Parts: sequence; C-alpha cells; structure tokens
Amino acid sequence: MLKMGVIRPSTSPYASPTVIVKKPDGSNRICIDYRKLNRVSVFDPEPMVKTDDVFRKLSKDKYFTKLDLSKGYWQIPVKKEDIPKTAFVTPDGHYEFIKMPFGMVNSGATLVRGLRKLFVNLKGVDNYIDDILVHTESWEEHVKMLTEVFSRLATAGLTVRPSKCRVGGTNVEFIGHKLYRGGIKPMDDNIEKIRAAPRPTNKTQVRSFIGLTSYYREYIPHYSTIASPLTDLTKKGEPKKVK
Repeated sequence: MLKMGVIRPSTSPYASPTVIVKKPDGSNRICIDYRKLNRVSVFDPEPMVKTDDVFRKLSKDKYFTKLDLSKGYWQIPVKKEDIPKTAFVTPDGHYEFIKMPFGMVNSGATLVRGLRKLFVNLKGVDNYIDDILVHTESWEEHVKMLTEVFSRLATAGLTVRPSKCRVGGTNVEFIGHKLYRGGIKPMDDNIEKIRAAPRPTNKTQVRSFIGLTSYYREYIPHYSTIASPLTDLTKKGEPKKVK
C-alpha cells in the first residue's frame, strides 16, 4: 500500500488498531479496526443499490458487460482534512490513508454515490458497489453505451481490472447471479456451497448459514417461514450451542 501511494507515514493523534484476518488461500490480510471512529462518524444515508431493482430492468436485454473497478475504494482520494483520522498502527509503524480505506462506516456509500453521479442519465448502466453492469437490447446500443462508459471512467481517472471484466456477452455472472437473455438464476457454485455447508453447531454458524441462503430468498417462496426454525435459534436467550 505504501508503494502504491495508498498510505503514507503518519504523525496523527489518531491510531486505530489493526487485525490480521486469514484469507481463504491461507495468506494474511491486514484489516483496520475503525469501530471507535465509526461510532462518532456522521452516517451517510446514501442508499445502497438493491439487486432486485437492477434485475427488474433486464427483461428485454440481450447483451451484457460486467466491469470491475481495480481496487475501487483505493481510487477515491480522502479529503485532506480527514486524512489524519484514518491513521492506524502496525508493528512496522504509524500510517494514514491518502486513498479511501475499507472498514469506515461511509466508505461504501461514498463509492456508490460517486458512481451514481458518474453514470447519471445513462439508461442501461447500473452498479453494485464497485461492480458495473452495462445491459442493452441491441448490439449497436451496447457498443455506444460502452464507449460512453469508458469515456466517463477515463475522465474521472478510474480504471478497471481486465481480468475481472466480461465484455459484450449474451450471459454474464454478476453479484452471485448468472444473467442471460430472458432470465436470471443463481450461480451454480454458490448453490453447491449451500448444499455442501456443514451442519451448524452454534449461533454464529447458524447466522452464517442464514446469510448464505437468504441471498437467494427471491427464488424461494415463503422463505421466511421455511427459515423461521433457524432464525428462532439465533434469538436472545437461546443456547449458544445448537443441536
């Protein structure tokens, strides 16, 4: 991050702690614990995009492009006067963010608002956090829309990650769903994760499993009723261990 210009050495009176989180591949990720700072921050009410609102627009569309911002949060500069507040400590020293960090209460809202303003008045362009979806009914319209999207990204100084982008296809994977001409369905890999999930043995694992399944609740009639025996296990007063 230091070499990338995302952080710099700090002399700020702020010093949020860091936490080491194990990634799925076994490597470590350093996360900054901004909970104390978040508690005294003014909440940004910018609404997060609802997937249902996006998917309702796709009924007639035949061509799809998914663009993934390259380290999206780190492309947003922090206001000069707010940089000291982002400071954190590690065994190697005291640093602060020049670019927007993960973990702050308003980071997601800031990115969502920025992209919403960037693509204002572009019908057929939606974003979910830093994932951008371009969807059109005709190929000619798609090419025209992509030209405008890339132009606006370039003007804003934003870059995408080519390895995560899918351009001009008749189907595309987007935020856990497969989009195709005339339909939407859950991604097979995610369905398999649900099927292969181990039986929960405590409240935390129950909540995790509910979160995994509820993402696809729109595909399951009466989901709340079906899941109620599980949600009951997470209520206050219920044993921490479950059978």
